[in-house]
Amino acid sequence: MKEYSKQFYKNISRPIVRFFIKAHITANQITVFNIFFMTFGAGYFFAIGRFWLALLVCGLSAMLDYADGDVAKATSGYTPAGKWIDTFGDIIKQNGIMGAIAVGTGMPPLIIVIFFVSNAALNVISFHYNSTFGFDSYTGNELFRKYMDMKPTLLNKALKNIIDPTSSWIGLIFGTVRYFIVIGIIFGILPIMFYVITTIDVFKAIFMFAIYALHLAEYKKLWLCQALAILDKERQEFYQVRNKGD
Repeated sequence: MKEYSKQFYKNISRPIVRFFIKAHITANQITVFNIFFMTFGAGYFFAIGRFWLALLVCGLSAMLDYADGDVAKATSGYTPAGKWIDTFGDIIKQNGIMGAIAVGTGMPPLIIVIFFVSNAALNVISFHYNSTFGFDSYTGNELFRKYMDMKPTLLNKALKNIIDPTSSWIGLIFGTVRYFIVIGIIFGILPIMFYVITTIDVFKAIFMFAIYALHLAEYKKLWLCQALAILDKERQEFYQVRNKGD
């Protein structure tokens, strides 16, 4: 996989990045363009049922997604504003694409409402996890993973993957919508995948809200809650761990 990534960067990504740099196109400009390109380009094809064309647009958009980060690194143009635009853009793209898929596959109105309500709830609670516990949407939280691995029971492994999908390939697959969309298109089961994505979103939203409520109630019997406590600057556990040099 690493060798494939190197070849991809060398043969495809690097020339694209060089083109953008020579054309004086900034990383933020690429990001903003990609938001519109993905949302309206792929969204249009999904909405009219041309799923393979939509997948092609998604592939091109994914290349731009990598390119904006590489351009930022190459030009020292990585800024907090750019990161915010990228994160905000991901939410727009996901909601736009899922709405278009709902139209293109003829989803029942109730299922559409359930998806968007659960997805909105998930976005809200994810924001709180990021701000309270220092999670990153792309890299997760290393200290959280380290603490959870101190008791590697099957339950703790499962809980770790739910809270921090970036911690393993299993969590990443089940926590990434695009994989389900690709599978749905390739095997002709996109409507089924919409139900699967909705079910996962509902479960994650309820679970993460419940865990956050337990954290606020200072519940300590669950190892997961202890792990989250050491990440919250408002809790004494945060300073106890750091005073020990962990």
